[in-house]
Amino acid sequence: MMDHPTQFIERYRKWSYGMRDAFRTLSTEEDYRYWFDPFWVCVEPYRVSLAPGQSADVKVRVRNFRSTRQTHRIELHTPPGIRVDPPIHEGELAGESRRAFSVRVTAASEANQGVNLVALDVTLNGHRYGQWCDFVVKGTCDRIRDLDSAERQVD
Repeated sequence: MMDHPTQFIERYRKWSYGMRDAFRTLSTEEDYRYWFDPFWVCVEPYRVSLAPGQSADVKVRVRNFRSTRQTHRIELHTPPGIRVDPPIHEGELAGESRRAFSVRVTAASEANQGVNLVALDVTLNGHRYGQWCDFVVKGTCDRIRDLDSAERQVD
């Protein structure tokens, strides 16, 4: 335990402000947090497990660090056998606000078993960031279908 933490806290505070200022100089963004905060666009839950024919809802969360209105366009790029609805979301956020929107994810019968990545291609205020984040859809075995298919192959 520290008897006199004031000097330590002050030294840490100065270091923290110095790091923030350094990050600001590295970023070409109006607000440096768009470069350094990986969660200004994210999906919750990050992982969903679906058997063929199953669906689940996920939330796409968007944050506006700016003090002014922000428009966004988010395209969800899916691998074969995975569908999302809606595949494109366009909207706007007031300054310094957050919003979430729902996306329905469905695994078709031809979806890969195992890990499938769904990428989010993000455009803010007309500036395309590209595939900025993703989420995982884990294809799970439909055991009844697989066992039935295996029995037919043996006969």
